[in-house]
Amino acid sequence: ELRQRALGILARDEDEWAQQTLIAGLQGAQAWLPPEKALQLLSSSIHANVYPVARELAMKSKKHGVRAEAIRALASDAGSKDFLRAILADKNEAASIRQVAATALQAAAPDELQAEARKIVLDTDEHDELKATCFVALANFGPAADGATSDEPLKQEAKRLVRKQRGASKEGATQYLTTVERRGK
Repeated sequence: ELRQRALGILARDEDEWAQQTLIAGLQGAQAWLPPEKALQLLSSSIHANVYPVARELAMKSKKHGVRAEAIRALASDAGSKDFLRAILADKNEAASIRQVAATALQAAAPDELQAEARKIVLDTDEHDELKATCFVALANFGPAADGATSDEPLKQEAKRLVRKQRGASKEGATQYLTTVERRGK
């Protein structure tokens, strides 16, 4: 606890020793903190050079929490947009990891998320929670948010889900349709 607090203070102050110590722990040296916490602390500084390590952990770690934190750390790296888009598009990934990738892609490359979100929403074999996340992204950050959508296939899929579906995708579709109607179609 004390070690975590001290490293947290140093990392937030962009202390080079603290950053190097945390990165070394992520790369296999003696870890002073759990990897999830180290990634959280390092991701608050663009000067920490955490992106290569985060990308590696996102690809290779077997721990869900480590992968999720590594993907979150990449949200501020525009150079990771293709990597994040690939995770989001990979149906073999856990839906929760894909949701984290969607959130990170929204920060790193919003236009890229819009294209992927549309594909996911229109895919009838996609995971319910992921569809909901994508509908919300389309409603709040896409053309619908600006009142400039005439995407009939998307509207039709949203209406279909509202009529037939239960759960998260229905809620996301409802939010999308409400936004489209409120903003003027």
